[in-house]
Amino acid sequence: MSKEVNLKDLKQRLEEVEKQLEQNRKTSRVFKYIIIGVLVFFLVTFGIGVIQFISAGSSSMN
Repeated sequence: MSKEVNLKDLKQRLEEVEKQLEQNRKTSRVFKYIIIGVLVFFLVTFGIGVIQFISAGSSSMN
């Protein structure tokens, strides 16, 4: 009887740990997408700035 109770406790604890792990995976996945989005936004903005800088420099030489 004691082993059955212990086994049930272990199964319950395992389920709790699996749920926490799944939540951590979801959180890290969302965090990763946010970082990628910010990097893409920064790179696009930086690229537009470089293009405008080059365009302004070449038009002032004419």
